[in-house]
Amino acid sequence: MIRVLTVMMAALLPVATSGAECTLENARYNQPDSGWTLQFNPVPVDSAPNQIAAFELDMPASRLTLVGGIFVPNGFGSPLYRVDGPCSQSSGETCGFVADDAVAVYANGSDGMAMLDVAEGRAGPAPQQILLPKLAAGMWYSMYRETEFADQLNPTDVFTLVGCD
Repeated sequence: MIRVLTVMMAALLPVATSGAECTLENARYNQPDSGWTLQFNPVPVDSAPNQIAAFELDMPASRLTLVGGIFVPNGFGSPLYRVDGPCSQSSGETCGFVADDAVAVYANGSDGMAMLDVAEGRAGPAPQQILLPKLAAGMWYSMYRETEFADQLNPTDVFTLVGCD
């Protein structure tokens, strides 16, 4: 009886789905050399009208989660991203962590590296890799440099798909 209950409970537990079932509303990416995790979520209803994707960037060395979004400024141009969060661990002030406000997002999908096609990512499989140019440099010049670039940590701008929630 206990064995039957154990099997039934295991079947009911949530399971991470494979990359083929991931979209840009539930894809999870990571960087093995830094511990950074990029989790995509549905776009909040109260977001800007031109926001096409939402994500959280978890940086465990600093115990920090930054909030990010991907926007198309004129509705049909390049997808640009933004990442915001506390300026320092003791600050209540919010900072942007990318030097420019106009940094394009790139993805490595079935056709190779290209600008992120959000419409394809929402409808079909999430790209295998996401490139957020200038992200690591932005963190290097922030108050989180000491923790995020310490010891064996090696943050970059590239995130690899590991599953979806």
